[in-house]
Amino acid sequence: MYYPGVHLRDEAQLVTAEVGATVDIEIRLREIPTATIRTTLHGPEGFRVQRMTLVNPDTRMLRNLTVSDEGTASVTDLDEGRYAISVTAAAGSDTLAAYQLIVVGAADYDVPMQLEPTATVVGRVVVDRGGVPPIDSVTVEAHWVNDNLKLDLTGPERVSVSPDGSFTMRGLYGRRQFQLFGLSDDWRVSAVRAGRSDVTSGLDLAPGSSTEITIVVSRR
Repeated sequence: MYYPGVHLRDEAQLVTAEVGATVDIEIRLREIPTATIRTTLHGPEGFRVQRMTLVNPDTRMLRNLTVSDEGTASVTDLDEGRYAISVTAAAGSDTLAAYQLIVVGAADYDVPMQLEPTATVVGRVVVDRGGVPPIDSVTVEAHWVNDNLKLDLTGPERVSVSPDGSFTMRGLYGRRQFQLFGLSDDWRVSAVRAGRSDVTSGLDLAPGSSTEITIVVSRR
């Protein structure tokens, strides 16, 4: 906290201290309402958790959660706000995931999470007038988003584009926004399509689904 009892530095009051003088100040502490989130994972028998994270995309807070042998995890002393919980796991050769978006106040929240098979996206990068653009060292990134707000603070999934413009991304879940990196400045992404639908703003992936997309680029 900052003097005289505020949380933001811009709201703090200055204190003038002269040489040899003693200045008495009083900082008035205020109670901050906090929340607790408890989660319970459900999934196939024998699933193994790989990673579980809790993020606040507005404050850029990121916490790694420890999952018990019973599939439970909890985190306390959370400020009010919106949070994204995500977990990846494995069961045999299958990759599983679960996620929840939650807005919390000063209360306790029990959040059940069902592990389900992840989605696959098969795509191709093409020029709007046909052909394949120069794609040496070009990569595709799949950002987990909600209303254009990026939720995965650890970074998006990414793969390299093959010389023929094709790529495959596995282990995806939630709403994904696809971006290209490494294109020369002469090119730009003009659209991302799934069939006849424009999914440039994001594509909602169903558990266990396989979706074909086309990233269309054009000259600037």
